[in-house]
Amino acid sequence: MAGSLRRRGGPWAPALCLAAIVVAGSGWPAETDHRYAIHAGKTVTITKGVINDGIVLVANGKIEAVGPASRVQVPPGYTFIDVSDRWVLPGMVEIHSHTGVQGGLNDMVSQTNPGMRIGDGLDPESEAVKNALAAGVTTIQSVPGSGTNHAGYGVTFKTAGATKQERFVRRVGVMKMTQAYNPERGGGDIGASRMGMTWMIREFLSRTRDYDAAWTAYERGERKNPPRRDIALDNARPVFHGDLPVLVHTYESWGVGMTMRMFHDEFGLKAIATHAESSGPKMAEEAAKRSFPINIGPGVVDFYAAADNRFYGVVATYWQGGVREISVNTDVFGYGEELLALKAAMAARFGLDDQAALRLVTINPARAILLADRVGSIEVGKDADLVVKRSSLLDPTTPVEMVFVNGKLAYRRDAKE
Repeated sequence: MAGSLRRRGGPWAPALCLAAIVVAGSGWPAETDHRYAIHAGKTVTITKGVINDGIVLVANGKIEAVGPASRVQVPPGYTFIDVSDRWVLPGMVEIHSHTGVQGGLNDMVSQTNPGMRIGDGLDPESEAVKNALAAGVTTIQSVPGSGTNHAGYGVTFKTAGATKQERFVRRVGVMKMTQAYNPERGGGDIGASRMGMTWMIREFLSRTRDYDAAWTAYERGERKNPPRRDIALDNARPVFHGDLPVLVHTYESWGVGMTMRMFHDEFGLKAIATHAESSGPKMAEEAAKRSFPINIGPGVVDFYAAADNRFYGVVATYWQGGVREISVNTDVFGYGEELLALKAAMAARFGLDDQAALRLVTINPARAILLADRVGSIEVGKDADLVVKRSSLLDPTTPVEMVFVNGKLAYRRDAKE
């Protein structure tokens, strides 16, 4: 690994000249201002193409500039990192995981649990989170389980940061709903049947929509007296303003179809169908019409739903049906977040082209959870979440060598303990 040397000298020296003063094998100085000039052999921006022999400037936690080394100038005082024989890619985004969550994932007292927020119990220092960071996963959305129709609210966080508060992207990050299977338990609940489950979800959404409408009217001065406060329902209000996504656990064509009908068509919410496997791709045409996000996993290859004894790539099948807003997940409860890139690689192996497969773990999940303005690609102004490898994220034979999170060098494979 080439070393780095803090830049001293004249103003705005061309990056190619600066590269000449990098000393291979030199020590890594302690950084306090976290300003970097990263010279990459290949910069995969995801949204703006691939830049060969490029420079990425990082300052104040953000991407300050990105472009060919012949055009990007490096201000004085930046630490120059020579990875000109490596690739730089955006940090991966996982939107359906249970990583870093302490204690139980479900409150089984009621079928709807709007007061449960698992971000309050997040353990960002767990070994599972550290493993995720070392694998190049920089943003994780951890969610409650799927034992009830409304399990509560997940948390969106970064895999590195000086404090827990610094890691939060959204402490209340997503509403978690369950449309199929897991809540169908035989405890006598109305949610034990799919008809009852659908009624429970629709009733909860209707009640919460009315609650939000009443408070919105009061806040606008259209109502004299405030409604009765329900602290649990306050969590859901951003959902009805399009500011918070809904992650809906569902399976098979009937489940994916009902999720789209209820959450998108009836209530107009920013929803994501997660898992969405088995016969789910039969709803691909309808999902494509709505630009409805589909989050596949943990299985990305299907055999059981087919009648011709063949293995099918679930992602590729959705893609062939016209769906472009697709991402993949690990759904892990602890260790295993490092498999996220492998899910995308398997999608490529079973029918998806590499460019589309890279989007499964970068910009597509970021778009689905309404964070594409911050993460998921290498663009000026976005969070400086970067991964350095000798090849693509889709190549499991090459390990991640460096990871930057919010502009700070958070992981180095060759770092001494």
